[in-house]
Amino acid sequence: MFILSFSIGYQFIFILHFVGFASGIFLNLCALIYAIVKLPKDLPYKYWKDQNSAANSTVLVLSTIFSFKLLKMITSGFYKRNWTLAAFEQKF
Repeated sequence: MFILSFSIGYQFIFILHFVGFASGIFLNLCALIYAIVKLPKDLPYKYWKDQNSAANSTVLVLSTIFSFKLLKMITSGFYKRNWTLAAFEQKF
């Protein structure tokens, strides 16, 4: 890997890594904005959020920091815990 980086150039590798990192942060922020703006209009989600506000806040913060894919955690039904059984309206 060192030889490959050396032959391509460190600046190019740095730019590629930065673009990947920046796009990941951008997608995480887009998912957070969607969750804050769009989801409160969803009545089943609003009821779940009122019952599980700590879990909702925790998942939103973790999904912003690490990966937007963590938003699936609130609908996974993990061990049938109440905080993982969020409901959404099926509007398409």
